[in-house]
Amino acid sequence: MYAAADIVTALAEAFQQRRTVNRRADRPWLVSFALSRELTLLDLTGTFPVSVGGSMTLVTGPALHAQNWSRGFHDAYPTIEGLYYPGSLTNRPVVALYERALDLGPFPATPTVHRALDDPLLIEPLRNACRTLGYDLL
Repeated sequence: MYAAADIVTALAEAFQQRRTVNRRADRPWLVSFALSRELTLLDLTGTFPVSVGGSMTLVTGPALHAQNWSRGFHDAYPTIEGLYYPGSLTNRPVVALYERALDLGPFPATPTVHRALDDPLLIEPLRNACRTLGYDLL
């Protein structure tokens, strides 16, 4: 599971191909939640990637390259539940959770926010996010 820590990053990642947030096509939703417990994440925001022979291309390079490193981290560190790293589009926090994170149920029974992007209550936040990103809003 890939999750962004903020709405701007989530939109940047989800709509990066066309740089247009289409509120209706494929019926997209915005979901936000507070974790019900702390997760053990490998922090890739500092010098750790360099110390293990990599670089920040782990998060900015080709996806296949990052996925291969992630598989290696998964095998080498059996207690981590995922990765914490700067998103390649906004440089803001992003989390990639491994399946083992689900074993102890980190998700609440109900989300904090659960709204379709075409919900009128989201118009202004979406406009602001698109303005920040330079994306169009449909």
